[in-house]
Amino acid sequence: MKIGLRVYIYSLLVMVTALGLLGLMSVVKYESILTDTVVKRQHAITNDIRNSIEKAGVLGVPIRSFSQFEGAMAATAASVEKDVHLVVINNSGKDLIYQNSPIKGADLAAFKSIVMGKEIQEFLKDKTDHWSVRRDNYLFSGSTIINPFGQVDGAVVTMQSDAGINARTSAMLTRIAYFSALVLLPSALLAALVIYTSLRPLEQSIRTIRHVVEEVPEAKPEIEGPLAPTLRWFSDVYSKFVSQRRTAISTLDSIEALARQNGQEGR
Repeated sequence: MKIGLRVYIYSLLVMVTALGLLGLMSVVKYESILTDTVVKRQHAITNDIRNSIEKAGVLGVPIRSFSQFEGAMAATAASVEKDVHLVVINNSGKDLIYQNSPIKGADLAAFKSIVMGKEIQEFLKDKTDHWSVRRDNYLFSGSTIINPFGQVDGAVVTMQSDAGINARTSAMLTRIAYFSALVLLPSALLAALVIYTSLRPLEQSIRTIRHVVEEVPEAKPEIEGPLAPTLRWFSDVYSKFVSQRRTAISTLDSIEALARQNGQEGR
C-alpha cells in the first residue's frame, strides 16, 4: 500500500473517531441539559400549586378539599404539557387528591409504585423542598407540601414518560449525524488532495532510499523532492561503502586462497 494512501486512511479513521466521540458527548450533554430544563419547568409549576395549597392550609382548608379548587387551578394546570400528568397526593402517596388528567392502566401502576417507593417517601420524610426521580421510563418531579404545623401533608407531583425526552434526543442525534456527514465528506476529499500533493515527493525519496539500500541496478535514479540533497549524499556514501565492502571481501578471499596454497606446499 502506498504511503500516501496509508496515511490518508489513518487520518480518516482518526477524524471519524473524533467526530463520533464528539457526537456522543453532544447527545449525552444535550439529554442532560434537556432533562434539567424539563425538571426546572415542572418544579416551577409544582411550586406554584404547592404555595396555593399551603396558603389554603393557613386559612384552615385541608389538603383533602383541594379538589374543590380545581377551577382556580385550571390556569396553572393548563400550562402543563399534554403528555405530563399533574397530581396532588397525600403524605403516603396512596390517595390521588387531584389529577389534571386521569392516570390509567400501566401508568397508574407505575405512578403508585414509584411514589410509594422508598426514595420518594424519603424525600417526603426529610421534607425536601423540590425533588426529581427518573425511573422505569418515567420522569417524576415534585414539591413537598408542609402544613401550618410543620408536618408533611403530601406533595404536588408531575409524571412524564421518557418518550418525549427520547424523541427530542433522537432528533438531536439525527441532526448531529447530518451535519457530521456534511463536514466529513468535504473534509475527506480535501484531506485526500492535500495528502496526495504533500506526500508524493516524500514517497519518491523513500523509493530512492530503498533502491540504494537494496542495491537495485537502478541505484541512482533521478532524485527529486525536499530530501534530494540528503539522499544524494547518502547514495554516494552508501555506494562507496558497498564498493569498499566488495574490495575487502575480494582481498580476504585472495588472502585465504594464498594461505591454503602455502599450507599445501609446506606439507
